[in-house]
Amino acid sequence: MTFEEETRKLFSNLIERMNRIEADFAHNKTVDPKAVKIEVDTSAVVKAIAQIESALSDIQARERATIDGK
Repeated sequence: MTFEEETRKLFSNLIERMNRIEADFAHNKTVDPKAVKIEVDTSAVVKAIAQIESALSDIQARERATIDGK
């Protein structure tokens, strides 16, 4: 498995776990301050993942260019 595949798998698992936690809080009738923090953290994680994916794409493009001799 390549670095990119491993990274995507790890972050995919992280998002899945966070979505499950968020769904658990959504079913809860009381307002839990931790639920708000999780929503904020989820947003930050999603943004970080997008940045990582962009960086991985840039690295991959550079590797292709090097292989192609461009």
